[in-house]
Amino acid sequence: MYKTVKQNQLQEKVESMTSDWSQFMHDFVFMHKSAQTALNTATCLKMFFEWGMESGIVKKNRISDINEDDIAQIRDVHISQYCEALLDGNGCRQNRRSSISVKLEVLRAFWRYLIVRKIIDSTYNIVDSVAKWQYREEHGNTEYDRRRRAKTPTDQQVFDLINNFQQCPTFDKLRNTAIVMTFCGTGVRLSELIGMDINDVDFAQKTISFMKKGNLRDKSTVPIADTALNAISEYLDYRTGYDNQALFINHNNERISERGVQYLLEKYSNHTITPHMLRHWVGSRLFAATGNIRDAQDQLGHASMETTNSFYVAQNKDRGGAVINKIL
Repeated sequence: MYKTVKQNQLQEKVESMTSDWSQFMHDFVFMHKSAQTALNTATCLKMFFEWGMESGIVKKNRISDINEDDIAQIRDVHISQYCEALLDGNGCRQNRRSSISVKLEVLRAFWRYLIVRKIIDSTYNIVDSVAKWQYREEHGNTEYDRRRRAKTPTDQQVFDLINNFQQCPTFDKLRNTAIVMTFCGTGVRLSELIGMDINDVDFAQKTISFMKKGNLRDKSTVPIADTALNAISEYLDYRTGYDNQALFINHNNERISERGVQYLLEKYSNHTITPHMLRHWVGSRLFAATGNIRDAQDQLGHASMETTNSFYVAQNKDRGGAVINKIL
């Protein structure tokens, strides 16, 4: 299965990065069930310790040589210095405040782990010396504010994107249209769409199945709009001679990649639409059509209604009387 293979590839990448790290550091990285989260965590730690060694704060030449005593020598002032280096691009790639905030959360969790496991003799989390608000974006541009705004393309932008596919060769036109219609007719995420196989589409029941984000065992099934089903059917009817069971493929008979989908949306929307913006489009249209936040929550698969509420309720005041099959 595609998602299992992808997870294994990411795990191999994390293992390759951390295989010679101290056992306690290696264990912290692999506490995370998601291989992508483990990779992000390992990358954040790698960046911090490389900066620490370059700055002379960590007296070692390789991360693999860093031990508990080296970490015990790191002070809260060093955390502040690292954040400022990231902000200024001093000795490292310049980071936005929101990126620094993410890295701080990884370091905060790491030091909490060190304290709880008694790997260091301390009860004070040095990362707490950096206030969380300090590296948030300016007011009105925080992560929370961006989430509430949930940038959504207009209907005209979506229609223009699909119309722009008409200039493509037939295979590309039909596949690209089916991809966008699947996004708009279901609200799935990019990673979920990439992992779909042909037999995940149930034309009789008018549903589509996929491995949900963070799930490697059970498939989720959601309704799919008739117009999206028609676009998929037309694409599959034309797609003869390809034996790959992946729903969406490239010209090499390989499952299309996430970057491949991102690229075609960027190209034909003139860099105005991303895959996740189409997911927001579905959520916004569903709430506007029904006035029922649970319809949007169920279709998008949000575990918490609060998440759906923070994205869409503040944006939509209109009421309608339709669900997924009426928004396209």
